[in-house]
Parts: sequence; C-alpha cells; structure tokens
Amino acid sequence: MKNILKYVFITLVFALLVVGIGYYLPSNPPTKTSEPFSNSEPEKLLDEDYIKNLGLMQGHLIAAKDLLNGGTPDQAQSHLEHPIEELYGEIKDKLKEEGVDNFKQNLEELYDIAKYNPYSQDVTEKLGKSVVNIESAIDRFFEKNNNLQSPEFAEKVLISILNTASEEYEAAIGRNCKIVAPIEYQDSFGFVKYVKNKLSEKSWVPDQTREKMKSDVKNLLKAWSPDKDKPFKGKEIEPPNCLEALSPSGEKASVYPPEYPVMTPAQLSEEIAKISK
Repeated sequence: MKNILKYVFITLVFALLVVGIGYYLPSNPPTKTSEPFSNSEPEKLLDEDYIKNLGLMQGHLIAAKDLLNGGTPDQAQSHLEHPIEELYGEIKDKLKEEGVDNFKQNLEELYDIAKYNPYSQDVTEKLGKSVVNIESAIDRFFEKNNNLQSPEFAEKVLISILNTASEEYEAAIGRNCKIVAPIEYQDSFGFVKYVKNKLSEKSWVPDQTREKMKSDVKNLLKAWSPDKDKPFKGKEIEPPNCLEALSPSGEKASVYPPEYPVMTPAQLSEEIAKISK
C-alpha cells in the first residue's frame, strides 16, 4: 500500500512540474529556419568569368581543329561537344543581356555534322563561323564596356584560363606518372594555345599585357612539346617517381600527348604562378 501511495505522489509531482514548465514556454515555438527565405535572383555571372568562358570555348575549338587536321576526328568530337555541354549554359543569360545572337545552334550543327562527315566543307565553314561568333561576342562586350579593356582585367581573365588549363593537365596524369586522360590533356593544350594566340596578335588584350606575358606563355607551351624522337625510356619503379618519369622537351607544341608528360602538374602550376606575379 505504501508503495502505491509513493508512486501516486511521484506521478502527481511530475505532472505539476510539466504543467509549470509548460506555462512559461511560448504556445507557438518559433519554426526552425536554418536558411532564410529569399526571393533574390540567382547570382549574375561575373564579367571576367563571361570572357573566360568564351575563351575556354575557343580553346576547345582550337584542340578540335588540330585533331581534325591530324586525322583523328573521333578525338575531336569531345572538344566540339564541350562548348555546348559544359560552357554555353553558364553564359546564355549573359549573352542575352549583352545582345549577342544565339550561336548555340551553329555549335550543335557543327558537332552533329562532324560525327559523320568530319572533312566536309560544312564542318570547315561551321567551325570557322563558331570561332567568329565567339570572337564577336567578346568584341561586343568590350565595345559596351570599354573601361574593362585594361591590363588588370585582361590579366585576371588570362591567368584564370591558365589555371583551368593547369587543373585539366593535372587531371590527365595518373598515379603511374603516365598521361591516362588524353581529353583533359588536349583541353589544357587548347586553353594555353588560346592565351598564347591572344598575346601574339592585336586583340582585346592591351599591348601592355601582351608584352608582359607573351614570352612566358610561349615558354609554357613546352609542357605540350614532347620530343617524339626521344621518348622517356626510364625504368618503371614502384612507387613511381614522377619527377624522373618525364618526356624530353621538343620544339613544337602538339595536341597529341606522349606516354609521359614533359612537366609534372606541380611544375606547370609553379610556372603559371610565376606568370601571375
């Protein structure tokens, strides 16, 4: 009996405590709001990223053209597709904002025709038109934003393209020190060649920037210039030493990768860091 009374007493005390605590709590506790609701528009593409992406498109087309000229249209396909699949979506709103005509259809037609008739006149014409369309978009931007045609802006864009090339170059090289992803290697080649071309001709890049970067970027292309007559013949060891497993440097840059790279990714990144100073 005593145990029953004790149990009833404890239950009543507990109930009174719950009621008392509830009295001081708000009747409608605040809803959890980990992220505030926002009606703001998506973040706009930065001007430098817009010009960079157009430059990357040109780099892909440079790689594709070299691969077509080299008699490997199957390898060119990826580089004709990347401007559509990887880059166009990022800049389409900005193109509209800048009043640039939609040139996606021409890129898609180029990709489709090159699948089956890579050496037709249509491919030559549409490839040339795509290059012109992209360059026209860049020119139009600087006509409207003349204040951005400055060494500071140009260097920011070009260094960003070189850094993207460095990332692709690193992705191309496996743990065995060999080039295992030719597409990424070719991407990086096209991007650096685009920068080199812009520094070698009158363009949206100011003369001051051209003079400052031209020689260094030309030297940077050595990473894509293997001496194919003297391939690396070192012994494969475990674990591999990638500082030793390098191809000798040649005189001519090529979109076609050797078995082993001319530079390690770290060496390439270091050279780009020097250019950016």
